[in-house]
Order: sequence, then structure tokens, then C-alpha cells
Amino acid sequence: MKKTILVVDDDTVMLEALAEYLTLEGYDPVTTHSVAAAKVLIDAVRIDLLLSDVEMQPEDGPSLGRWVQAMHPKEFPIIFMSGLAPVPNYPFLAKPFRLETLKDLIEELLAKSQGQKENGPAA
Repeated sequence: MKKTILVVDDDTVMLEALAEYLTLEGYDPVTTHSVAAAKVLIDAVRIDLLLSDVEMQPEDGPSLGRWVQAMHPKEFPIIFMSGLAPVPNYPFLAKPFRLETLKDLIEELLAKSQGQKENGPAA
């Protein structure tokens, strides 16, 4: 079964490029331009990983991360990406990044998440 990756970015070119790349890598990307729409999708669709830009308006990526942690704790990993400073306590990709780096991070986090779901949370 394909893993579903929700990609949130207000940059249409970036969003489309990431969706195309993730599809080629065998994932099922779901995309949106806003945090509000991302919240609706997260409540409606099974998400395996969230990949979000940091700087968006009117809500930003970190506010989405806080909402996910409050409403869907530990259900799926989150990666933030930005040309600005990293978001503390989350995996982060500095834009521009190599697609291979993104792929490696996604694989690592999905494997870790799958292991936790199969074995239960670490004590």
C-alpha cells in the first residue's frame, strides 16, 4: 500500500514539483496551499507523513505542527522545510534541498513510525 504524504506549501511551483517527485518515488502525495485546508485533510484522510513549509499566511507551518501534536499526537511524522531558520524539535530541510536528502529523510521517518506502531511507543 502506498504511503500518503501530505505536502503543505503556499508556493505552487514547489508544491507541484514535490508532488511529482513523490509520485515518481512511489508515494501518494496529497497537496494543499494552506494550513486550514491541511487540517481538514488530516481529519479526513489517513496521512503517513506531513511535509510542510514553515512560512505561510495567515497560519504558518509551526502552528500546524502544534495543532497536529494536540489533535493527532504521534500518528505520523512531520518534516518542516524553509529557506529560513529550522523549527525546533522537528526534522527540517533547508530550502533549496536535494531531492535525495528528502527521500532519505522520508524513508527514515516512515520506517521509524512503522516500527513504533508495530512495537508500541518506546518506554
